[in-house]
Amino acid sequence: MKKRIIITFLVLIMCAMYEVKAGVFDKSINCIIVNCGNDEMWAKVADRVAEIYQVEGYNVGVWDATVFLRNESEVVNKGDVWVIVAGDSLPPASSKPFEKLLQSGKDIVVLSAPIWNDSRLWDGESLLTFEDFARKHRKELFPDRDFIKNIPVDSWRRESNNIGSPASLRYVDNSELFEDEIFPAFQALVIDMKGWDVFTSPALENPFGNGEDVTVFFAKGSGLTNYLTLEWREKDFSRWITSVPLTNSWNYYVLTPEMFNFWEGPPERKGTRFMPENAMQFCFGLTMSHSPIPTGKHSFWIAGLGTQKKNRLHELIMQQRVNLPKLEILYPDYKFYYSNDVKSVRVLGEILPWMDREEIIVPNDLRLIHPRPSAGGYDKTRGWRWAPLLECYGKEDAYRGAMSAVMLYSEGKFKGSVIISFAVHQPQWYLENSTLELIKTLARRIKNRIYFLDTGTEFYTYFPEQDIKVGSNVVNLSSVPRENVKVEISLYDRGNRTLLSNKTFVKDKLNPSEVWNLNESLGSTNLSRELVVESKLFINEELLEQVSHNVNVWTPKEKKEYITIQDGDFIYRGKRWCPYGVNYMPSSGIGTEDGAYFEFWLGKRSYDPKVIQRDLERIVMMGMNSISVFLHYPSMLDQNLLDLLYRADKLGLKVNLSLRPGTPFDFEWEKIKEMIEFYRLPEHDEIFAYDLAWEPMFPGHEGRKRWDVEWEKWVINRYGSIENAEVDWKYSIPRDSEGKVTNPSDEQLMKEGEWRVMVCAYRRFLDTLLYKYYNRARKLVRSIDNVHAVSFRMTEACNPTNSNANPLPYDWYYLACAVDILEPEGYGRIGNWEVIKPAIFQVQYGRLCNPEIPLIWAEMGFNVFRTEKRQFEIALDTQARFYQDFLRMVLESSSDGIYFWWYPGGYRVNEKSDFGIINPDGTFRPVSRVILENSDIFGKQELKEPDTYIEIDRDETSRGIAGIYEKVKDDFWRVWDSGKVPGLKTAGTNSTSANCPLIAVGNTEYRGSNPLKYLDSFFDVVRIKKGNGESVDVEEYDGVVELSEQELQNSSLFFEITNLGEALWLSSSGGGDKEGCVYLVLSGLVNDRLPINSDVKKGGTISFTIPLPNRYGQINVCLESYGRARFGEKRSILIKERINE
Repeated sequence: MKKRIIITFLVLIMCAMYEVKAGVFDKSINCIIVNCGNDEMWAKVADRVAEIYQVEGYNVGVWDATVFLRNESEVVNKGDVWVIVAGDSLPPASSKPFEKLLQSGKDIVVLSAPIWNDSRLWDGESLLTFEDFARKHRKELFPDRDFIKNIPVDSWRRESNNIGSPASLRYVDNSELFEDEIFPAFQALVIDMKGWDVFTSPALENPFGNGEDVTVFFAKGSGLTNYLTLEWREKDFSRWITSVPLTNSWNYYVLTPEMFNFWEGPPERKGTRFMPENAMQFCFGLTMSHSPIPTGKHSFWIAGLGTQKKNRLHELIMQQRVNLPKLEILYPDYKFYYSNDVKSVRVLGEILPWMDREEIIVPNDLRLIHPRPSAGGYDKTRGWRWAPLLECYGKEDAYRGAMSAVMLYSEGKFKGSVIISFAVHQPQWYLENSTLELIKTLARRIKNRIYFLDTGTEFYTYFPEQDIKVGSNVVNLSSVPRENVKVEISLYDRGNRTLLSNKTFVKDKLNPSEVWNLNESLGSTNLSRELVVESKLFINEELLEQVSHNVNVWTPKEKKEYITIQDGDFIYRGKRWCPYGVNYMPSSGIGTEDGAYFEFWLGKRSYDPKVIQRDLERIVMMGMNSISVFLHYPSMLDQNLLDLLYRADKLGLKVNLSLRPGTPFDFEWEKIKEMIEFYRLPEHDEIFAYDLAWEPMFPGHEGRKRWDVEWEKWVINRYGSIENAEVDWKYSIPRDSEGKVTNPSDEQLMKEGEWRVMVCAYRRFLDTLLYKYYNRARKLVRSIDNVHAVSFRMTEACNPTNSNANPLPYDWYYLACAVDILEPEGYGRIGNWEVIKPAIFQVQYGRLCNPEIPLIWAEMGFNVFRTEKRQFEIALDTQARFYQDFLRMVLESSSDGIYFWWYPGGYRVNEKSDFGIINPDGTFRPVSRVILENSDIFGKQELKEPDTYIEIDRDETSRGIAGIYEKVKDDFWRVWDSGKVPGLKTAGTNSTSANCPLIAVGNTEYRGSNPLKYLDSFFDVVRIKKGNGESVDVEEYDGVVELSEQELQNSSLFFEITNLGEALWLSSSGGGDKEGCVYLVLSGLVNDRLPINSDVKKGGTISFTIPLPNRYGQINVCLESYGRARFGEKRSILIKERINE
């Protein structure tokens, strides 16, 4: 005891000496304790930590936080270990030297993360509150060109999607910031913001003309208003937008041109940057598209708005407020989360195996750290390692997260550095004996700086014939060689712990910065289906680390139980089944800025089966039966989809699988094919559908030009000529400045006008275009997998309240014949029940388009991200109410399934959002309870057929589904409110080729040369089967085929044709020509009329094989309703002689 007192006394004297010399570095110091705290308790913590490191052989110095501010150039080369005490009070002005420490490969231990929560600003002389900083430097902060002073308030024009609601912008004299000076400000008030509400300046004369290069302003919000959107518009009408967070106090903002992101404008500007020299107009206001703000009443103030030359103070402010580096396990706040259910804390023994599972005192004030993949698994190519150190558990021993973690880097700009973070803000906790013992053990452990980067098996789930490869990557982060490094890797049967393999690897010397990559194949995996691999790292026979993970072997099921589709329902095990699930990405992707790591989450860098298993179990806990996931082609060979499918199947979760990249318009079939075949997906009955496109829509007029050539050919094919079409339309076809045919303008698609018939023809063309490409993609998939449905998430398709044309949502009228499931999304329905209920009309429209396929909601969700706690709580309640109302719609509309967006709670960096349905710690949000309580919703559906039909006419309007809804919505809801079930029909519903109305597209009179409205066809396949057995497909619109005389002999022509119209094609059963029956009519080289052999309903197909004569020439083909009209696509095939040269 006396010895301990003496040592402690000596250490304190030494520390005090160093504190006296604050800012003067002693070269012998290799451990620097930086105390950022402002009270006695944190000082005690700093002293005790200094004592521990001194006893463990370090030469210790203790300083306050100004060491980073006053000695920035000296900091980098000092100390091997830095311990930051009260890290949350570390001034943001320390960011540059702090980052340089990491870049120089230091060990940094932070007590009380996240860091940089001190709001004071450093101006080069002292730390000041914002108010004092602004007062001291007011002259340097106000703009050279002040828009508020120089532009009258009534010259600012309001723009809004809810222009009828009240809003105001008024000039006010403000004295809040500078007590001795009144400065002019604008106060904005918006009573009912529903999407966007902004104020736009008049045209500005060269606002950056005198060398100004930044946009500056003061601003503050109130209540719900915690974000402000700013926009510059250029002379070429390109728009550049950014958003900034607001608080209820004044703050100062500096925006460089790079901070403004392209929103819309000339396509060639995408991928460029805002050009201040071309700026002509400025906007500020509120937008839900660019910031996480709710609807409702908003108010904010803005002052000192204008442009300025960037100065020294701007640089300092940006460094401390904007340009702080994003550091895993340290900063910003969104890399952490709270939990109200921590009952125990245990050491995870990966880094400290001799302390594994030891209990630690539970602190009162803690945060948890969003997870990242840990070391289990071989050759993950991360260049870093994340290891949880202290794990928290709640009621019933439920895992809640890590409150302390280690992050180390073997490559990249932080190469050689090790970060240890404790997210506990309670200084007393660091003085507990168990905590001090942990800190001491860590001080000892980090001395040798030898670590696993990853270790275990190459894959987490194997195919039955695959060899298992085990291996490790071990890094030496110290500055000296390390000798006698050993790794042991053991493989066990997970059930009975039978040792199946044990491998030992020895490295005599591991040099500084060297990564030792070791591996060996263990042979076939037929030994067992469930294994566990354990890895141990030794130096001089001392155990340093121990890492384990599970390994699985997938084998095809003998009896497969696929989900099928019958009469508009999913069928599983003989009964109706409905997906009730969530779009899944792992919780380890929350709070990351690494876009590739986030997006390619099934890749080797990102995937961690421990995280995935925990997430999937929580999904099941919420009553869900399915997940919707996506696989990118570059992640295929990492084989993690196999592991995910294995785990999902074990938990009873069915999978909607998106295969990426591309859409059917840019279909990368060889990649899609390879993914299906690599994973043997036809053998997986836990998959029920493929998703082949991610929220596609047609772009605006400029983007739609890519299909202008096809549009022109379609017009000529269906009308005979452009001139015929223009006569029918009584309107000229759109042409560009060079006279080339182009597509209708966005305005023409959004408004009624004399162009209506032309626009209806264009919409019919788009219907056909969608069918052509999406059916082609489906046929390719079905050629290798005919047991899984094919569709895609359809975003705003057929949203009855979306009248936009840029982008232009898809219509289902023909598309529903090219997919197996309709999959709209619900983002256009965010709001109360009155906003949601038009989705019932949308469902009924889907039933009209194809009643034989199910309709599911591929995505719906609500963003709850808010910067203030109270607003976040309100958002959580709003999210729950929205889900409850949306599920009511699902129930009452008899929808066939739903996927919520999305699973993990927490901040998604690239979207500034939080759509999560569960708290990051796994406890329930209010919406989680709504989901669980409605998990039997599909069992409650009454599945009533419509008893009252409302007739719609797609061609009465230029505006597509929005125009249709506008015309019939009153009738629809009148029927609904009477307790009946309204359905939709057209004049062609339940008609046949013998009795359907003979009117043309656009409701014009049928003249023989214009396309019929309710009779239409598409040639899916036109193929010549050569006499030698080979086949050649005949290209659309360019039907020229060259055959040699030998190939022509015994050749035939094959057609596969789909009925796209509503009218049923009648066959002439019993023989003979019958009026209204459908025939294939051939002319030219072959002259014939061939009857269809059975009736064909919409979406059905018919095929013909026709022997070809042994001569060359042209064959013309079309369909005919005998005695009434020829209709649909026309094809011409020119067969020419091929002369062999």
